[in-house]
Amino acid sequence: MYAIRKLEEYLRSNATPAASRELQRLLDALKEEKEFPLSSLYAIDYEAFELAVEAMRDWRIDRYYAGDPSITGRSPASNEPEPSCSG
Repeated sequence: MYAIRKLEEYLRSNATPAASRELQRLLDALKEEKEFPLSSLYAIDYEAFELAVEAMRDWRIDRYYAGDPSITGRSPASNEPEPSCSG
């Protein structure tokens, strides 16, 4: 999640109001796993756009590792209760 931290630092330090608004919407959408209109990134400056792409790339990689049980050592169903055996 290094890219997201970089993006948050950019927002605090030197983002334009338009870039700040769109990047914050993107971060919120990624964190909440909601839809985000990628076309809105067209309106921001190139540096902000590159940070957004980098953040999406990191987010995708993190989701891949979180969803792969062979990497995390957990099965997807590990949070489900075990079925009871009657008989």
